[in-house]
Order: sequence, then C-alpha cells, then structure tokens
Amino acid sequence: MLSHVGLYDRDKREYHGARNAKFHLQPGSTLFKKNPDWVMTAELVETSRLWARTNAAIDPEWVEAIAGHLVKRSHAEPRWSRSRASAIADERVTLYGVPLVAGRPVPYGRIDPEVARDLFIRHGLVEGDWDTRHDFFHANRRLVRQLGELEARARRRDIIVDDETLIDFYDERLPADVVSGAHFDAWWKKARRDDAELLTFTEDLLLSDTADDVSHADYPGSWKQGQISLPLTYQFEPGSDADGVTVHVPIEVLNQVEPVGFDWLVPGLRQDLIIAMVKALPKNVRRHFVPAPDHARAAMAALEASNEPVTAALAAYLSHRGAVPVRGTDFEWERVPDHLKVTFRVERRQPAQGRKGADGHASRFSVKART
Repeated sequence: MLSHVGLYDRDKREYHGARNAKFHLQPGSTLFKKNPDWVMTAELVETSRLWARTNAAIDPEWVEAIAGHLVKRSHAEPRWSRSRASAIADERVTLYGVPLVAGRPVPYGRIDPEVARDLFIRHGLVEGDWDTRHDFFHANRRLVRQLGELEARARRRDIIVDDETLIDFYDERLPADVVSGAHFDAWWKKARRDDAELLTFTEDLLLSDTADDVSHADYPGSWKQGQISLPLTYQFEPGSDADGVTVHVPIEVLNQVEPVGFDWLVPGLRQDLIIAMVKALPKNVRRHFVPAPDHARAAMAALEASNEPVTAALAAYLSHRGAVPVRGTDFEWERVPDHLKVTFRVERRQPAQGRKGADGHASRFSVKART
C-alpha cells in the first residue's frame, strides 16, 4: 500500500506516484472532483490511463511515521540559526521517489556533529550571533569592540587577530559533543566551576604581532583645550563625510572653543598628515623633498604640536632643512586626503517638549565642517 501513495500536480492535473508513475483518480471516486493533495489508493488499473480505484485522502506525516524504514532522507544547506542557537539544514524525505517532505528545517547536530560544532563556534561564539547571558561571551564581545575601535582610529585592519585564531581558541577548549547552544549551556554549567576564565579573551590573545606599535595614547578619546574636553570619534570609512577624526562640540561651549591646534591632528595620524602635506607641495618645490616619508619622519622628530599652524611650522622646518624656501601657503591643502582633516560636529539638545527618539533622548542636529 505504501507504494500507492500519490502527490497531486495541480499544473498537470495528475498524481505523481512511486517510481515516477503518473495516475488519475477514477471518475467514479468520491474524490474525483476534489483532488486532495495526497491520496493513497488500493488499486491502480491501466486502461486508456493509469487509474486509481478505492482512494482515500491522507496526510504525508502519517506516511512518514509508518514508512520510516523505507523513506530516504537528504539534507542540504547547513547553516547557523540564531533563533535556535544551533546549526540547521533543509531536510527532504522521499518514499519511492515521492517527496513527502521538502525543505523542512531540522537540527544538523545529529546529522553531522563536526560541521554543526564548527558552525556553532564560528557564528555563535566568534561572530557573536547568539542570544545568551553568559558573562564570558559579553566580556569577549566588549573587548573585541574596543580593539576594533582602535583599528578604526589607527586606520588599520591588522591589529586584531583573524577569526581563525579565535575559532582555534574555542575549538581547543570545547568538547567534541558541544554542537549547539543547548549543548554548550549544559557543559558550561559544570565546566565554569573548575575554571571560570577558561573561555575569556585577553588582549594578548586578540592583538596580532603587528599591533605593538599602536598605542591608545596616540588616538585619544577626547580633545583637551583649556578647561574644555571635547569628545572624539573615529571612522575608517573612505568616502564618507565622517571618515577620519570627528570633534563633537556641544553648542553650549561653541563660543569658547579656539580654532587652534586641530590642524595638527591626533598623534597617531600626525606622521601621515605631514607626509601628505609634503606631497601636496608644488612640483617644483616637492622635488627637493624626495622621498617624502623620510622628510616627514625627520620633521616629526623636530616638531611638536603647538598653537602655531602646522603649515607654518612645517614650512619653516623644510625651509631650514632643504635647499629652497617653503611658505605656509605653498601647501595645496585640497590635495591632502579628507581623513587627515578634522571634522567638527556641533551638537545640542532640543527642548524637552520636542519629539523624542526611540531611545527616549531628545533628537540632535549637527553642523559639519573640515579644518
């Protein structure tokens, strides 16, 4: 009887049965005009067509339940599911070629534990695509974000180790049978009693070998001017308006901020600025200061940020160092990359009666300008 199961094809108006058989319900059947999606027939008789006699509508789940030893299962597109905190795949179940199930998501851990474990580590733990309250998880994400901000400030992508290093870190510590969030929770409940720091990242782990020359002090979080402290933010998005360093100026202190010193940038970007300025000299002057990086490094060692404009200070130094005089007006400032020019964002709070944003805070307006 299991070989007499049929699935209705509404486009061709026929049933697809076992071993690619095509049949129709006998006109005298009570289901003839109803054509349910699934039928089981007691008898198939071939005359002008292959006719099904004595038919009943069925649910394919019933067939799958009683034909477990005959069905064939295949799985495709293993992937991570955040909502399930596990790897899943699309399951296809067929009986003699008839698809009982197509594209049903099922846990992948029982099918291929090794791949499921890799997806859990890669997406759930390393990429953070997991809803969990574990302290180590959130501490690790915070540290990665902090160092990621340092990458944006230094305009580099080699400060943090790559994902494979973090995958290896978890792979060495997690048992082979931890293939999902549920498995992890059960294991970690006991494991953390022995070593609560077993899965906690450290800066030594996250910082690559090339990060030794990067210092937080070179990329400060605020700009000090007298008694005023102005927040700084950094973006590494070439082409965007906020690419580089942005100084956030509350409108309440706008009239107290002096337009001096900002052209020197933060220490970590100053050498790039000076190199760009040397390259921005007119060609007949620039040819006396080749290679530009060598002259920029020498200038960095001799100059210190001051209230004097960087153009004047650098011009005086190059005039003393080179064979030709250099004036502050010689630098073609428009040729200096935008990320080496400070962006100012003037901010203020709107009156309390104004519309508030989704976070409950009053909305802001801003004015942007480059130095």
